[in-house]
Amino acid sequence: MFGGKRIVKQAQVANRIALQRWWDDLRTSARARQPGRLIAHGRKTYSQNDEDGIVLEIFNRIGEGDRRFIEFG
Repeated sequence: MFGGKRIVKQAQVANRIALQRWWDDLRTSARARQPGRLIAHGRKTYSQNDEDGIVLEIFNRIGEGDRRFIEFG
């Protein structure tokens, strides 16, 4: 069983690396730099994948007012 756990751990690490590379490629793509794209506003404060900046930009666009936002996950 020990070998199986090691393989699973290595696969998880490889998946995280692949996801980070994909995210970095997406953020630097020409499409992401187009005006109005939320991805260009990404920023990490408490999030893992720039969601903090994206949520902030959504509120900048729609206004804060008496709206509520709940994030799950």
